[in-house]
Amino acid sequence: MRIVVIDDNVTNLIVLKRLSASIQSSEVIPFSSSTEALAYLDLNAAHAIVVDFEMPDMNGIEFIAAVRAKGPNSATPIIMVTGSNDAVIQRAAMSAGATAFLTKPISPVEFKARLWNLALVDARARA
Repeated sequence: MRIVVIDDNVTNLIVLKRLSASIQSSEVIPFSSSTEALAYLDLNAAHAIVVDFEMPDMNGIEFIAAVRAKGPNSATPIIMVTGSNDAVIQRAAMSAGATAFLTKPISPVEFKARLWNLALVDARARA
C-alpha cells in the first residue's frame, strides 16, 4: 500500500513516516512541502494520505481540497493531523474532504489502526 505523508516539521514527518511504515506491506512517500506532494499526487495514486494542517505553502485544508478536485486521488482516504483541537478547523477539514481527523500528540495505536483500516479499504476498492 502506498501511503503519502506530508508535514513541514522534520521531527513530525519522521514520526508519521515511521508509524506509517509499520503498516504491513506499506510504501511510505514523505514530503515536507504540500505543493511538492500535490504535484506527486497529480500523477501517482496512493492508498492513503496523511497531511498536517499548518504548513507554509498551503495549509492542510487547502491541500485536501486540491487533491479532491482532480487527479487519481480524488477519493483516496485522507487523515488530517493537527496540534489544534479547534472544532472549526475540524469541520473545515471534513468539509474539504478529510476522511479522518487526529489531534497531536497522536496515539500511535489509534493512528496505525485508522491508517490501516482506511488504506486497506482503498486498496481493496482499487483491486
